[in-house]
Amino acid sequence: MIFMILIYGGTFNPPTVAHYEIISLLKEKFNPDKFYILPVGPHYNKPGVANFSDRYQMCMIMADKLGIEVSDLENETTYRGTYYALKYFEQFDKDVYFVMGADNFDYLDAWMNAENLVKEFKFIILSRGGFDINKISESKFKEYQDHFILVEYNNYVSASLFRKEKDKRIVIPEVYQYIKENNLYEVK
Repeated sequence: MIFMILIYGGTFNPPTVAHYEIISLLKEKFNPDKFYILPVGPHYNKPGVANFSDRYQMCMIMADKLGIEVSDLENETTYRGTYYALKYFEQFDKDVYFVMGADNFDYLDAWMNAENLVKEFKFIILSRGGFDINKISESKFKEYQDHFILVEYNNYVSASLFRKEKDKRIVIPEVYQYIKENNLYEVK
């Protein structure tokens, strides 16, 4: 019996309507047995990233509406990488797919344990303007072309746009309420 697990990793700083739409789209298209949001842990060293607890709670709000789960696997002080995370999920079944945008796919070859990651796992790559996924996979991952599934998605809303503009239409209402109540991203 094939048991499909989708892992959607990212910063989710904050989770946006685009994340929500992507999850809905992938649930409908692939009908996975399990779907997890995997927010990066506190080790992610980038300015302006809300603490793990807040990002986890916002992901939980979204996940509850979508009927999926959120993993706190990366809530560690030491970063072990996506390969480690996928190996963890693989113990439940071998059919594990990592969901990522084309912008991240473009530098997947520089990730920790990239060679094993690409060799052992499958990926669902979401299209994004300015990135030719076929060209990237042909030039960087020629031997593993069948490990990548392209899914067209054309909403250009981003978490960075929310942080810049504070436009409540970029996140679902419940996440916006959480942001306001917890004074995140300078939203009053």
